[in-house]
Amino acid sequence: MRTRLFWWRQRSEALPLIAAAQQIVVGPNVQISAARARDAHSEPVIASDPNHAERLIAASHIAHHDTVGTKSIAYVSFDTGKTWMVSLDKRDSTITADAAVAYGVDGSALFATLARWGVYRSRDGGRTWD
Repeated sequence: MRTRLFWWRQRSEALPLIAAAQQIVVGPNVQISAARARDAHSEPVIASDPNHAERLIAASHIAHHDTVGTKSIAYVSFDTGKTWMVSLDKRDSTITADAAVAYGVDGSALFATLARWGVYRSRDGGRTWD
């Protein structure tokens, strides 16, 4: 069974601040994992940057269709979830097991797995990784 990773995007309307806090409008579904649509995804996690609302990072397990075993993958969005791109997709032992994502106080995107060397930092929000 193949699982796809989706994000339900919230549309913001030009409303007064008080009314905006009381109204949520759900936009269209957006498939985060479209770039790897042939691969099964499971156990998704997602985080938003508290200082830059337009920046999101998501991660999940991935079973690549052309390899054996499960790894982890990260996707990023820089436009409030309208579009997504693969951010980190290493196919080695540093990126196996459960994934976690977050943003640091300095705006760095953080990605970690339970693997021995599975901790990564991106100082540009997920475009490149240390």
